[in-house]
Amino acid sequence: MTQNATALVMSSMISSALGLLFWGVAARVLPTNDVGSGTAIVTSIVLLGNLATIGLRNGLIRFMSSSGRNAGHFITSSYLLCATVALFIAVGFAYGTPWWARDLTILRHDRLAGLAFAAGTVVWTLFILQDSVLIGLRRAIWVPIENIVYSVVKLVLLIGLLATGAWALPLSWCIPALVLIVPVNLLVFGRLMPGQEHGTDGAAFTPMAIARFSIGDFGADMIRLLGAEVVVLVVLGMRGLEDTAYVFFAITIASSGQLVTNNIVTAFVAESAARPAFGVELARRAGVNIARLIVPGALIGALAAPLLLGALGSDYADNGTSLLRLLMLDSIPLAVAALAAGWARFQQAAGSMVAISLGAAAAPLCGAVVLAPPFGVDAIGWSALVGHAVLAALLLTTILRPVISASDRSGRDDSAAPTGDRHLDTAISWLVTRRGVLRQQRRARIVATMLDELDVTRQDQPPLEPRWLVPSDNDTAIVKVEHPLAHRIVKVALSDAAARSLLRHGEALVDLHAQAAGTTVDMMVPTLIEAGECAGHRFVVESVCPGQPALAADHSSLVAIAAAVERVHHLTTATRYVDDAATLDLVGDPIATLASDPRLRSRHDSLDRLGALLRGALAGRRLVVARTHGDCWTGNAMVETAPGFVEVTGLIDWEDSRAQGVPDTDFAHLWLAAQGEHIGRTTAAAIRADDPVPIFADLGVHPPNPHLPLDVTVLLAWLGHVTAGLSRVSRFGLGRFWLTNNVDPVLDVTREFDPSRWDERRLPQSLEKTGGAETDA
Repeated sequence: MTQNATALVMSSMISSALGLLFWGVAARVLPTNDVGSGTAIVTSIVLLGNLATIGLRNGLIRFMSSSGRNAGHFITSSYLLCATVALFIAVGFAYGTPWWARDLTILRHDRLAGLAFAAGTVVWTLFILQDSVLIGLRRAIWVPIENIVYSVVKLVLLIGLLATGAWALPLSWCIPALVLIVPVNLLVFGRLMPGQEHGTDGAAFTPMAIARFSIGDFGADMIRLLGAEVVVLVVLGMRGLEDTAYVFFAITIASSGQLVTNNIVTAFVAESAARPAFGVELARRAGVNIARLIVPGALIGALAAPLLLGALGSDYADNGTSLLRLLMLDSIPLAVAALAAGWARFQQAAGSMVAISLGAAAAPLCGAVVLAPPFGVDAIGWSALVGHAVLAALLLTTILRPVISASDRSGRDDSAAPTGDRHLDTAISWLVTRRGVLRQQRRARIVATMLDELDVTRQDQPPLEPRWLVPSDNDTAIVKVEHPLAHRIVKVALSDAAARSLLRHGEALVDLHAQAAGTTVDMMVPTLIEAGECAGHRFVVESVCPGQPALAADHSSLVAIAAAVERVHHLTTATRYVDDAATLDLVGDPIATLASDPRLRSRHDSLDRLGALLRGALAGRRLVVARTHGDCWTGNAMVETAPGFVEVTGLIDWEDSRAQGVPDTDFAHLWLAAQGEHIGRTTAAAIRADDPVPIFADLGVHPPNPHLPLDVTVLLAWLGHVTAGLSRVSRFGLGRFWLTNNVDPVLDVTREFDPSRWDERRLPQSLEKTGGAETDA
């Protein structure tokens, strides 16, 4: 990444210097009106060319490393599609100039001018895309060479085309790009791409993934451009040609620093796409490199603003210095926004990309439209600086939080607190809590309407009131009906995912009562009284278990709960040979659930490794299986207590139950959940521990499968927990904060874990893997 980033930064610096020389010459040799008209045409070409890439400019960077043998088709299809789009929107822009750019109506009335404008837009689009191809191939070293040649030829052509007046700028801008398209693509297809074609076709390279990413990136680009190129057009319409020239040069000079940031971020996206497991580390390195260059560069640029503009002429220095200073300082918060956009692009988070671009565009555009007419062009700079500072603060505490708060992934413990910044953690916790309150209010409104209608259909039964809505973090609303004659629990599904969970819950209750009739287990399991659908929501009505939730994770409670769960296992015990179907059930389907979450696209390598580790550890074994609870923790156990005595009176919430689960995982889940930390961080700490964690010794039970490596048991318990959480939630989704604390730490451990250590935890050969058919106990 460093080499590619350095090449791109060098390209930006050299191009910016030569670009400044280009515009300085233009300002000296052309009248101000011709400069204003020419810059408007160039700005329009650049704007439309960027729009015509329809998200594939960054799409080529993001997906080139996973395109494998499809690289050539990917490039040519992108070129053809974007060139066609460029032609259509250039023609449309030319015909619409009377409405949005009256000073450019020549593009409509002069056919030659309109044709040149359309051709220039197509050429500029392809010129943009070929840079993306080089970066996506991780051959960014060619980009500065290409841009140096382009800048030099552009400057020479400007002198030679002075006779064309205002057209000297756009012609000298586009002709060198046209000349360079052929040799650069000969290099790509003849020398650089053949090595790419021998790569592996990545799972992430699918038409749907590319389309989804490109649509989001296109939307983000459209919004971002409103805060850059369109600002010049707004000033043109509201302040005239002279102010347009002043604003254009201030933005152009200030954008040189932004180009440095964007190029570092672009190199990060290309490298992290090829090495997704190192995404956090690469993002942090990119942020450090940006800070080292941008902060001193912005301060120096602000001080040198009069000199920079003075090189263009005294008029530019007199009228644009204050604006340039503000825009140079603005490059610091904009760098934060650029890094956040790169992180979102790496994770293919289209919504985040659009939101960041919207925030970045709103500030300068507001200044141009609202503040510049009465207060002058300096208002654009003030609006941009203040608005982007607020945006940067928000991004640091939201999208970039996993980057700035993550501990070193090379091996240090991830089980520590999320940030180490007490104030930041407090703020995040308050936001999460507030979100939960709002969700609970929405649940209450939905459930109240549904239960009112259900009462109407149950006229011969006691009404379901008074009602108490129990807090819940998923799509199932839980209502306690405290009627003096019929205490009940009503569970209401608020989504299809929750409806499937309630169906499993009801089946588990019926099955357990059938197998445990006349035993103590029969008394501990709620009785299913009624199930059905009302007002579009699935519901169940069940009995209330006596006692209180065992929320305190003290040793006595944990031992009592483990003993109760063990009795359930003994009643439903069987043996199961782990064949392909069993492996899919225990590992394949849960891993696929995690991989389907778009926020975990960057972690597919870690998920694949985890799946391979678990399949290798389980395949061919004969396991003791039983009816498992799936969400075994103190909150799902009802107890009655006395000094020195705990009795379990109920085991509730069987939505995650499995008829043939691995019973060891219930004990592992109970122990992990009792550690007072997010289960993902607790699991990571347990896997990293030098000595096996004392799960079964602490709980006072014997492992049903003592030959199963303890780390495998812990990982299966964790896998069941997180996949159940995701599969039970769609309407009231679990946020990125939950994933950061419950999924990411384990995937980080998986990347560095050596499964050979499991050999040290195995028992004698008689308990090892065996062949043969499945048998029942």
